[in-house]
Amino acid sequence: MVDRRQLRPHDELAFVREVACLLRCSAHPGVLSLFEDYQDPYNGGSVGSGVVSELQRHYLVTELLGGGDLFDRVVRDVVGK
Repeated sequence: MVDRRQLRPHDELAFVREVACLLRCSAHPGVLSLFEDYQDPYNGGSVGSGVVSELQRHYLVTELLGGGDLFDRVVRDVVGK
């Protein structure tokens, strides 16, 4: 989940570009598959409060990757030698 309220304007633009790129490249075997980018208008208020807000959060639905953390593997295989 990505909360847009915590992104600076240039970070938000980079995020939108990255999501678009992942959606285009999701069929490539070497790229994480991004299936969907859901957005919601969460405004922190109660349901039915009548307050309409812009889209605030992104929920990225990706494929499940097993095998552990890539960083840990790099440290073990490269730095540990």
